Amino acid sequence: MRRLSASAAASLLFVLFCVSLSAGGQEQNRLIPHRYVIPEGYVGWVKVDFNVKDAPPLSVKDGYYVLNIPPTGHLATSSDDEYQTVKDVYYQLCDDVQQRLSLGSDNSMVWGHFKGPAGTFNSKDRPYKYRYFFVGSKEQYHQYRFSKDNPSLKLDEDGYPKAGPVDFIRCKEDSNNSSALNKALSAFLPALIIPSRY
Repeated sequence: MRRLSASAAASLLFVLFCVSLSAGGQEQNRLIPHRYVIPEGYVGWVKVDFNVKDAPPLSVKDGYYVLNIPPTGHLATSSDDEYQTVKDVYYQLCDDVQQRLSLGSDNSMVWGHFKGPAGTFNSKDRPYKYRYFFVGSKEQYHQYRFSKDNPSLKLDEDGYPKAGPVDFIRCKEDSNNSSALNKALSAFLPALIIPSRY
């Protein structure tokens, strides 16, 4: 059996070491999309602050970071933000059931995304990052669009939209849930009908 020279063995070990580092780095940098859960009936700007010291980290469930937006519309987390494009999803609570919000059409319920770094709170902290988006109909978004000249929009001290509800919408019944409920009721109700003697 042929034996490797010391230099060939060292080269092979170096290549294997580099490959393992690369694989580990790819696993660490794997992007995890966000799942935003919006309070029932909420209409308004949402702000998420990342890398906030002493704020709770985001949990991961079913392959998504879960961002439970509070009724104030402002969420702070110690977790970092990933700037690359990922497939974030948006849900709104309706009677404690999460309903997915439509995106990318005139019927969209999520508008005006923007994000960025905002310096640091402290030189030892990771860079402070933020995300904004508006939840509501197209008409509501145009009424409260982000523009310093928009009299309907309240701005925060930093010049960005003030997070918080500006209106309330009644949640829409999920058509899939309602059709399943109707099928169950139509199967169950005939058993309850008492025959009439007249």
